[in-house]
Amino acid sequence: MPRRHTSKRLSEKVFFTYNDGKSVLIKVVDSVDGKKITKIFRRAGGESVSIIPVVGDKVILIKQYRPAVRKSEFGAKEGWLLEVPGGKVNKGESLAAAAARELSEETGYGAGKVRFLYRRLLAPYMIDAVDSVFVAENPVKSKSHVDADEAIELAPTKISKIKELIEKGRLSDMASRDALLHWLYFSRRRKGI
Repeated sequence: MPRRHTSKRLSEKVFFTYNDGKSVLIKVVDSVDGKKITKIFRRAGGESVSIIPVVGDKVILIKQYRPAVRKSEFGAKEGWLLEVPGGKVNKGESLAAAAARELSEETGYGAGKVRFLYRRLLAPYMIDAVDSVFVAENPVKSKSHVDADEAIELAPTKISKIKELIEKGRLSDMASRDALLHWLYFSRRRKGI
């Protein structure tokens, strides 16, 4: 029979608040199976969405500038990373509406109908961020409205090339890889594609 674990939060203290006023660094002390464990993690202060736009035999990926990533070993050239579109959910906004908005802002495609795929924890060892993944099939091109603090360019990619990009380390963003592999393996498989 599997062992039952016990855990209890002994203390929690915010010791840094980010400029957005929502996300904070927290120091927690927990008792896990009688052992005292101290950890620091970031509380995200909201949810995010990722959306996979599929147009014919291509996925509309984006190249986005990420100043924290400068190493070419991660497929980034001077900070540019290949990703699926996505971003934060605004207060009072549904997850599907946020996915459609992010798609429009970052790619200039109107989502039409978005389909929910799954929810996931992004990096639970350091942040409590929850992300919901959607797919938009055959979105319609319109005009993008990229946020002032973002640098993005479109990178339409043949579906047949995604696995190769991942294997060669050219698509190294963990969240994007996870979303694409899940979509390729589970969603398309169910449809017999």
